[in-house]
Amino acid sequence: MDRLPSRPDEALAQRRTERRWIPVLIVTALILLVAQGAKSVADAMAGPTAPAVEVGSAVEIQPRPGWDVESISTSPPAARLHRGTVLLDVFVYGAEAGGAAAVAQRYVDEALRPGLASVWIGGAAETTLAGGVPAVRFGYIGLTHDGVSLEGVVIAASGHAASAVFDAYAPRGSLATVAQDLRVMIDGAVLR
Repeated sequence: MDRLPSRPDEALAQRRTERRWIPVLIVTALILLVAQGAKSVADAMAGPTAPAVEVGSAVEIQPRPGWDVESISTSPPAARLHRGTVLLDVFVYGAEAGGAAAVAQRYVDEALRPGLASVWIGGAAETTLAGGVPAVRFGYIGLTHDGVSLEGVVIAASGHAASAVFDAYAPRGSLATVAQDLRVMIDGAVLR
């Protein structure tokens, strides 16, 4: 039975079943639809996936959409990929008995320190590449000889037959924009 109104101008209350979850489900579905649509548009605009890049005979890396191969050399085996101002250098070396940490230290001593006017090296953390290849990851901040401030991350890996270094760097503040791409490309790289 309907309750009587407390005021003469008030309408009789009508019973209705509360449907609190329906608006929540509708909003959630709309958010998911819009997010998936935005991802589809971004993927379509990024272009087709490029073929895998072979560096020497030891490393294979799959560029993400939007990444271009700038150069590949055979002596020494190396490749440079870029997306905007972000560069990814890939170097291949012989096997290293000291493991990934020794590969990382060699790269710091032979490439980073001589190549930059000043450099600050962050702490190293252990990680792995595809297939469980042991690797070491560390960040750095550097200043080029012409005064450009850089930020970078190095992943040094040591396999049975070869070792590799992946050095991603960009002017400060730019690296974060492609962090997910870098993670996917480097963590998925195959070191033979």
